[in-house]
Amino acid sequence: MAEPHQLLQLLLEFCDFAEPGSQPLGVHLPRGALEYGLVLDQGPPDVVANVEAPNKGSWACSTRLPDARRGPEHGASDVFSGALGLLLSKDARQFCPARPGGSSLPRLLREISQSINGLLHRQLMPGVLDAGLSFLKDLAAEGIGNLYNLGKNAEVLFRDMRDLGDARKDLLVQVEIQERQQVMERTQQVIRWFEDVDTLQTDVEAFRVAFQLRATCLEGCSFGSLRSNFGLGRKTADLLRRVRELRDRKGSLGSELVAGIPPRSVEEISAPPSTPFASGEKILSEIEGCLRDDAVGIVGIYGMGGIGKTTLLTKLNNSFLTSGTGEFDAVIWVTVSKDANTPKIQKEIGERIGLSLEADAMAFQEVEQARKLFNALSRKKFLLLLDDMWEQIDLEKTGIPYPCRENKSKIIFTTRSEYVCTLMDAQKHIKVNFLNKRESWMLFSEKVGTKVDLHNPTIHPLAQTVANKCGGLPLALITVGRAMANARTVMEWEEAIALLGESPNELSGMEDALSLLKFSFDRLKDEATKQCLLYCSLFPEDHEIDITELVECWLGEGLLDSEQSDSIDRARNMGHNIITRLQVSCLLESVNSSIQRVKCVKMHDVVREMALWLTGGNFDPMNRFLVYAGKGITQFPTARRWQYAKRVSLMLSVIAKLPNLSCSCSCLLTLLLSNCGKLMSIPQGFFLFTPVLHVLNLSSSSIKELPEEMGSLVQLRYLNLSSTEIKSLPKGLGKLINLKILDLSWTYRLLSVPRECIVTLSRLQSLNLYGSGYSFEEGTSDLVAFSDLECSLEELEELGLTFSLLTDNWSGLGPHNTAHVLEVPGQNLLQPHAFI
Repeated sequence: MAEPHQLLQLLLEFCDFAEPGSQPLGVHLPRGALEYGLVLDQGPPDVVANVEAPNKGSWACSTRLPDARRGPEHGASDVFSGALGLLLSKDARQFCPARPGGSSLPRLLREISQSINGLLHRQLMPGVLDAGLSFLKDLAAEGIGNLYNLGKNAEVLFRDMRDLGDARKDLLVQVEIQERQQVMERTQQVIRWFEDVDTLQTDVEAFRVAFQLRATCLEGCSFGSLRSNFGLGRKTADLLRRVRELRDRKGSLGSELVAGIPPRSVEEISAPPSTPFASGEKILSEIEGCLRDDAVGIVGIYGMGGIGKTTLLTKLNNSFLTSGTGEFDAVIWVTVSKDANTPKIQKEIGERIGLSLEADAMAFQEVEQARKLFNALSRKKFLLLLDDMWEQIDLEKTGIPYPCRENKSKIIFTTRSEYVCTLMDAQKHIKVNFLNKRESWMLFSEKVGTKVDLHNPTIHPLAQTVANKCGGLPLALITVGRAMANARTVMEWEEAIALLGESPNELSGMEDALSLLKFSFDRLKDEATKQCLLYCSLFPEDHEIDITELVECWLGEGLLDSEQSDSIDRARNMGHNIITRLQVSCLLESVNSSIQRVKCVKMHDVVREMALWLTGGNFDPMNRFLVYAGKGITQFPTARRWQYAKRVSLMLSVIAKLPNLSCSCSCLLTLLLSNCGKLMSIPQGFFLFTPVLHVLNLSSSSIKELPEEMGSLVQLRYLNLSSTEIKSLPKGLGKLINLKILDLSWTYRLLSVPRECIVTLSRLQSLNLYGSGYSFEEGTSDLVAFSDLECSLEELEELGLTFSLLTDNWSGLGPHNTAHVLEVPGQNLLQPHAFI
């Protein structure tokens, strides 16, 4: 059992009123008493101490120590709480003057000693006294700072936790933006930081409840409440430490918040459901046999466009999703396409095995990328599926190990030419033949559907004739069959047979297929739908076309104009309906975009060739396209070729400047210059020769400024300057009185938007400043403010901006001018609208 003088010594040391190891009953004043100007006095029974802290004023605490004679059940807690309450409390409300020259044995110490002795004489259970002694040891070890500053520390904790919560929200927005833009996922460090912040938030809320229920000395300072408050003090210090630690950890996260998603052994390739035919199943079985044959390393699958080669390769790839990849470490799908280059192939293969390679690498970089790719693939047993090859791929130059018995890897590719199979040294050539008449009729009937009675004795022979004219080409059977889905009369079927007998096109090897596809094209609902389909050919081959961008271009050209309504929402709905019709007719394909939350479509290469054939000038000289998209040209076509062009696409080109036009391009409605990274300026006078231009897309180029002469484009309806380096808009932009869509998103350097550029755009319906560097500020006479939008843009329906652009002075767009505000992740904005 502890001795009374030990307990008393702990009390004095705990309060810093005695040096450790000194005699508590001595007559000298210890270090702590001198430091705080303490005088212990024998004053009235209720007055035991008066403390004068230097430079902090004076205070005194007074109470009557409890009587241990009340019994052990009360004595222990009363002694400890009474003594410590006197020594610790700063909340007492009774004061008395200090009496210098205090006795050698202060009354306080005497009464504490007498109380403890009284407990000992009554043979108090050792556990009670030991518990008190242990508690006092904890207090002495950690000091009284946490207990003294409990309220202050709690206030700091709640404030810092609020700031940390705000930092979490900001970081979450930043991470989500990076994940969407880069198709990556947050790092483990970031994930753990978010989890730790959430756990801390829960702990702080639990502490807040306990803190609000705490007892103060004035409310009854029992031993239990004092111990509870001391625990809260320690908890506050611990939580503050965790808050500051997480704040420091956030700073150490840096800018690398996301990392590449680990590739899976096989990725699903999207494909519409199709009826299995015996001929196709036989080919698949033959291919699977080649996978088991060590003597066969390369397999070439060839046949004409639209025959079903990609469908077979897709089925093979997706079969590994359910059966597993077996002996292969990775099944890699690459769409090669007609204009593919070595860096592009390297990049796509690298993405599937966790390598970061560049698609626009220079010649010397190709060699290094090939070395890295070769080293990585050499350590794997891979199955490489190459779709739509038009020419030989140099495996060594690309960095692909040659399949052999030793490495047991395989390459399977599709092509339209058996000659490519020979050039690739394929050990096995597999030809995909046309469907036989039975299979053709089954597929054709399936696509015509149940609305047409194909068993009708007058329609049945005509329908069989149409199906036979498709020549067993699956793509033709599907597109023509769906085109006839509503043909319920004999006259419609007879007209179909007549149309199918037109002269084939001039594209070598594709005459039958493209003529049949033209038949499907001719049966589209209206001229606007046909032009919308042809417009898709302006995008590169196998390009994932952003539906939002596509519909906006259609809108800009006036293809979606409606006599019933000028609403941009109505136009968008019309555009999406057209896309649905084109997808149902198999003239457009839906794809799973590599960019999260972005919906895309793709044009089948045969359908695209048909569109380019129809817009080459032979069929309609007034509907001529110039399409160099994705071909990586370094020089523009001669200006003379522009003279009669209706639409020009130079997307994904590496040209550095536009040509100096010398003749008027009076037919030009669309000019697509997006993703031309080296294009930095527009030559003076260029736009003077394009007087009827409706659609201009300069997005993701390096354009830094626009010429004032842009004001001459009075017919312009769609202008896309997103992701450019433009710093200021020319005042001449305000002359574009027919402009409906202005996209300035992700223009980080844009700081100046003169009022003259915006306030006169009375027909503007969509203004996108999401991610822009421009900030709206009221009271600036030269730059546009929110009040200008409210007063001047009466037809504005869509407004895209980041939350940071909103200022305290913004009053909204008013009841007569409601705008859809773009959705910003993590923010609560007005009427979110899927715009980007």
